[in-house]
Amino acid sequence: ITPIIAHVERYFSFQKDLTALNEIINLPIFLQVNTEALLRWKTRRFIFKLIDHSFPILLGTDCHNMKNRRPNMAAGRKILERKYGTAYLAQLDAMGADLLNM
Repeated sequence: ITPIIAHVERYFSFQKDLTALNEIINLPIFLQVNTEALLRWKTRRFIFKLIDHSFPILLGTDCHNMKNRRPNMAAGRKILERKYGTAYLAQLDAMGADLLNM
């Protein structure tokens, strides 16, 4: 079993202080962030901080339906590509594929 902490951008205590995340980072876990969070400046900064500190993140959406919670994966990926490049996106994709194949 590989635990995934979903919607990590919603945990305010993590946003203020990465100490708790630093304590668990050596455990075999992943952090899932919603691409929607990349569309808002405040949570985007937090996600960039996670990436800059080499936390293993997975991208997801908070899509519940196609009417009022549509998937926005392309928009979030575009922001990450602009900031970190296509190689980083390829690394994220490979990590997600590896996790699915465990």
